[in-house]
Amino acid sequence: MSQQRRRGPRGDLTRARILEAADQVLRSKGIAGLSLRAVAQEAGVAPNAIYTYVPTMAELRNALGDGFLTRLDLGLLQGDDPRTALGEFLRHLLRTFGDSPRHVELLAGQPVIGPGSLALHEALLTFFADSLGWDTSRSARATLFLTEWVHGHLLLAASDPAGPDSAEAGRTPLTDDELSAYPRSAVALSTPLTDSPIDLPLRAIFGAGPPSD
Repeated sequence: MSQQRRRGPRGDLTRARILEAADQVLRSKGIAGLSLRAVAQEAGVAPNAIYTYVPTMAELRNALGDGFLTRLDLGLLQGDDPRTALGEFLRHLLRTFGDSPRHVELLAGQPVIGPGSLALHEALLTFFADSLGWDTSRSARATLFLTEWVHGHLLLAASDPAGPDSAEAGRTPLTDDELSAYPRSAVALSTPLTDSPIDLPLRAIFGAGPPSD
């Protein structure tokens, strides 16, 4: 952050500015480095000034996570064909989350509630009710399933024990000798997956159908 901004008047301190600084800290340092003191330093203010706008770390994390969810394009769920519309939305969601692993880590660490999360929840419930004619109970179960699937997929996607990315994550890739005791896993890990990641949730919701591209 420039020195010119750090020297700005105290009157320019707002909740939005604090959250912007917090977002920068999260992106650069991750959850472990996110603290009110670090946010104050990024915003160029004294730590005590932060408490007026964001009194606790829990509230700060909630605001960051909820703000991130407002970036999702919920309009993709309004397509004419329900299966295609949901597929496009899930691809968009995975791309958005995949580009921001720090935010995924934050969202996985605590429940988030606010305008962003409520708008996402409402959009999914509306999709299932209006596009598929489901009642509230079934729509709610499908919404919960998609939420848990997305989080699980993103958190576990980098955990392939034999994959090339394992070294980048601080793990040593498994050798053939190590995998020999687990023959089914060895075959599964060496078999390329041809399906799209979103085929599982689409089939769970719509039943068997043509695979997504």
